[in-house]
Amino acid sequence: MNNLDISFVNKFKLNELAIKNVGNWIISLRPQQPTMGSILLTLNRKCELLSSITEDEGRELSKAFSEIDRIYKLTFKPDKINYLALMMVDNQVHFHVIPRYSEKMLFDNKEFVDEKWPGPPTLESINLDPVQILKILELFKSIDSEHK
Repeated sequence: MNNLDISFVNKFKLNELAIKNVGNWIISLRPQQPTMGSILLTLNRKCELLSSITEDEGRELSKAFSEIDRIYKLTFKPDKINYLALMMVDNQVHFHVIPRYSEKMLFDNKEFVDEKWPGPPTLESINLDPVQILKILELFKSIDSEHK
C-alpha cells in the first residue's frame, strides 16, 4: 500500500479485510456493511482524483470490476451492484461497492433485507457481528482456491 494515509488504512481495516489485489487495486471487505457483502476497492497509492489514475491503473480497474462481479456471481448473486466514488471525507481514490438485493437474503441463519431497494443506497451499516464479517471475508477469499 504505497504511501496510503495510515488513517485511511486503519479506518477501513485494509490489512485485516483484504480479499485480493488486482494490479494496483486492493479489493477488501468494508468493515461496515450497508448491504450483505459490501466491498471497498482502493487504489494502492496515494491519489486524490480519479482523473489522476494512470492508463495502466485504468486497465487494472476494469479487471478489478470484473473480479468483483465474479466474486458476487459465485456467492451472494446480487441483483445490481452500485459503485460509489464519493471521496467527500477520505481524500483517496476508492469505491464503495454496494451489492443490491430485490429480495431478502439469508446468511449465517439470519435474514437481511436491502431496505433502500430500488432507490439509492446509504452507507449506514446493517447489524453484523465480527464473526459474520469474518465469515464473509473467508467466503470471498475462498473463491480463488475453489474456482480457478
